[in-house]
Amino acid sequence: SEVVTSFQTLFFAAGGESFPYFWQFKEEDSYLWKNFGPSDDVALEKLYCDVNNLQVTLNLTDTALSASSSQVTVHFEEMSMRSPPSAQFLLRRCSTPSYIQEPNNKSSTQWVWYWADNDGWKKYTETMQSSGTKQEQIEAAYLNGEGFYPFRSSSHNYILTFYETPMHQINIDPNFQTRRFVRRRPVFVSKPAYRATKSKRKRIERKLKAKKEDQIEKLLFHGTSSDVVDAICKQNFDHRLQGKHGTKYGKGSYFAVDASYSNNYSGLGGDKTRFMFLARVLTGEYKLGMPDFRRPPLKVPNDPASDLYDSCVDDENQPKIFVIFNDEQCYPSYLIHYQLL
Repeated sequence: SEVVTSFQTLFFAAGGESFPYFWQFKEEDSYLWKNFGPSDDVALEKLYCDVNNLQVTLNLTDTALSASSSQVTVHFEEMSMRSPPSAQFLLRRCSTPSYIQEPNNKSSTQWVWYWADNDGWKKYTETMQSSGTKQEQIEAAYLNGEGFYPFRSSSHNYILTFYETPMHQINIDPNFQTRRFVRRRPVFVSKPAYRATKSKRKRIERKLKAKKEDQIEKLLFHGTSSDVVDAICKQNFDHRLQGKHGTKYGKGSYFAVDASYSNNYSGLGGDKTRFMFLARVLTGEYKLGMPDFRRPPLKVPNDPASDLYDSCVDDENQPKIFVIFNDEQCYPSYLIHYQLL
């Protein structure tokens, strides 16, 4: 069995901009987490980033639920979602590491801490916290699992408590003992490149002469060793560098339908820490691959001017492995960091 220790969205320019977050849901009695559609993902993120929102109602537009209604009520403190009449789901937000953990990573998540004043939510600021308490210090204490964070402001002493729900701060001066709620929310990151990415994909679809998106684009797994993870994140998959683990179906980049297959090529050398990419791959029309293939075969074998197939596979009837020879047909969408138990 495996335990996933890190599952992050990749900020990857070569494949069209990817994003530092995504939302998932699952039924309370299920183990399967499902992604929201792109539009609903943005809508949910925007609502969550607004510190004033604790419980919201929205109509899902491109997410398929098992419930009879597309209207849902989301509670951000409980990370739960309800759909009438009685369907209930659990929520989770997956994102890149905090800017405190990876300060040089452009895709790190920028978290902001707020406290509830009488007239609304206020950010913790340098001017308010005269002794130097600031966003970075609170975030670091939270990430370190310290449970609480003491600070002083305007001659008063406070304790910010992380481990209770909801989080709060208390003025520990015996004459006050005031209690204020505290919230941690990310800065909203828009998706201006979503339409551009979609247009680029449409152009490739037309080139591959496919009628429907689901005929050509697949989410496939690619296991790899730790020494090439950074290169793939920054430069995409490079089919010219593939093949050190075999070229049974061609000299290209290999992607698998099942994660169990890709697991065989991750964490080589006995290391318990493993890496696997979940990639978006335009598979198009495919043909059985051969070890000496450096590109897909001709559709009309005896015609040098014939179009090529778009990819190679291990089995034309039920393909489990896809081999890609054009790097523009694939890009890493998520990086999964896990360990075998």
